[in-house]
Amino acid sequence: MVEPTCTEDGYSLHTCERCGYSYRDNIVKATGHSWGDWTVTKATCEKDGVETRTCANCGETETRPVEAQGHQWSSWTVTKEPTCEKAGEESRPAQAAVRWRPVLWWHWATAIRKLW
Repeated sequence: MVEPTCTEDGYSLHTCERCGYSYRDNIVKATGHSWGDWTVTKATCEKDGVETRTCANCGETETRPVEAQGHQWSSWTVTKEPTCEKAGEESRPAQAAVRWRPVLWWHWATAIRKLW
C-alpha cells in the first residue's frame, strides 16, 4: 500500500512477478494540507513584508506578500526658529525617521524694523 500524501492519492500496487506489469487499485484520495497559522514578517514604510504558513503533515510552506504601506507623515513642526540672518528648520517624523527642510521666513516685525 502506498499511503496518500497531502497532494497525491494513495493506492495498492499489484505487480506481476514474471513480466513486471503492474496496476493500481484501492485508491485513497490525497489528504490535503493541514496548514498552521500564518506568521507575519511585518511590512515597513518602504519594504514589503510576508506572511508564511506551514503544513503540519508534509512541511510545505505557503507565502503571500504584505504590501509596504508608504510613509504616514505628521504635520510640520518648527524645530529651530528662523532669524533675519539664519534660516530655521522644520521637521516631521514618519515612523522612526525624521526629515527636515530649511525655512526661509522671518518674523514680520523684525523685517519692518529693518526697513525703517
